[in-house]
Amino acid sequence: MDHLRAASAERKGMYHVAVSCYLACLEQVEALGDHRARRYFAGRLAHCYRVMGFEEKARRYEAIALGAY
Repeated sequence: MDHLRAASAERKGMYHVAVSCYLACLEQVEALGDHRARRYFAGRLAHCYRVMGFEEKARRYEAIALGAY
């Protein structure tokens, strides 16, 4: 459910809520070892952080999304 809440918040421009939900999703998929989902949620986090002006955080999650970590 967190991913639906995050996507909805992102569409509404509520990036702080989206980040919180995407972080919860990322933690869940990391615990499951789902690398594809991990890259997806890291990409969503990178986008949200970039829109919010947090470029350093965006780059960190973008690296995860690209499989660098």
